Amino acid sequence: MTSLRVSSLTLLVANLVAIQVVEGCLYTIEQIVIGEESAKDYSKPREYTICSRRDITVGKLDYSNKLIPGSGDSPIPLRSNLYIKCGTSGGRENKCIVRGGDVQVDGTNYFGLDKSDVIENVVIEGITFIGTSRYSVWATKRGDITFIDCEWKEITEAYVPLYFDYFNAANRNSYLDVNFIGCDFRNNKFYGDGAYPAVIVANGEQNRLNLERNLFIKNDYEFNNTQFQSNSFLIETSGLLNMELNCFSENKIGVAPVASYGTQILSERNFGTQSNGRKCKYIARFDTQVQFDSFAPGCSNYETVEFCERFLTNSPSSSPSNYPTDIPTGNPTSEPSPSPSYVPTDIPSSSPTTAEPSHSPTLSSSPSVSSKPSDTIPSSSPSIEPSVTPLMEPTTSSAAVWSYIFSIIIISISIILIEM
Repeated sequence: MTSLRVSSLTLLVANLVAIQVVEGCLYTIEQIVIGEESAKDYSKPREYTICSRRDITVGKLDYSNKLIPGSGDSPIPLRSNLYIKCGTSGGRENKCIVRGGDVQVDGTNYFGLDKSDVIENVVIEGITFIGTSRYSVWATKRGDITFIDCEWKEITEAYVPLYFDYFNAANRNSYLDVNFIGCDFRNNKFYGDGAYPAVIVANGEQNRLNLERNLFIKNDYEFNNTQFQSNSFLIETSGLLNMELNCFSENKIGVAPVASYGTQILSERNFGTQSNGRKCKYIARFDTQVQFDSFAPGCSNYETVEFCERFLTNSPSSSPSNYPTDIPTGNPTSEPSPSPSYVPTDIPSSSPTTAEPSHSPTLSSSPSVSSKPSDTIPSSSPSIEPSVTPLMEPTTSSAAVWSYIFSIIIISISIILIEM
């Protein structure tokens, strides 16, 4: 018995020594980048807390997609098992803002820290994203990303605010699952020629969306869109879509709030007011090539007509990461559709995006209907709001840890001596 207690004591001390008590919070995205660069094992969860009331400006990119020095912080890099939150509680009320830049959240291999092809178990909580020149969120890797209590607002010059474009011809049963839980999308506008006419785009059947208890309010995708009656949405997807308890209010959309292309949709208790599309009130379903060519989608209405049930808690909702297993695969070709905005994915026409777009959107009187967003030419001049130098680094309370360790050792030795 004595040897067993000694072995248990040794294990307890080893576990205590491994614990690092970190105080403080992060003031810049660069601190997250440094932490990720020094991480040795990405299979272990890592948590970063951005200080409350921080307003962080993301930098611009040059012609080779390198950050222009002095223009702002790097994009938030996504790696597996990463948790980033605003303030101690992780709530949006803590006022963490990420604004500007060309790409604010990077889940690609274009600007990231490494060249891995997986971003699993990623959670971002309580952050407000404002304005961007290309994408607020861009992800092209398999895995799963969850946004909780985040907000996207006043994005008026982007290719598309949120763009998910994973594709793997060799493994058509692999997916990028993206969850939005309790988020807001407000006061965003369509930019013009070359931009996608939607706030969220899931391009291809290997990109799956789950939206629960989100609010879309005062988004204008008829603005600067001369073909809004046939090319204007809030959400477009070619992959599985689950919608529960979402609310749409005072949005301007030419066709429908949601467009699906040859995909399965699960929709329950969603509400809309002053947000009906001109073609379909809620969902426009393009399930066949004939429907697409003739612009004659099947239409679905909002399920809830009395009021927004977003904040009701007496009804269960599905887990953000649980998706039905009976996902239709059809008979896909080797190459998916270039964009869910224009062709159903069950009748693909070309390969997905594999590189940066080639030119910047312009405010045109005749927006494009078929072209993919193309590359921008970033300004060579730095942002007027450079990133803030970290004011406080995380510190380790080693004295408290060792005091606790020695207390445990003394108590355990006393117990051993008594029983001997």
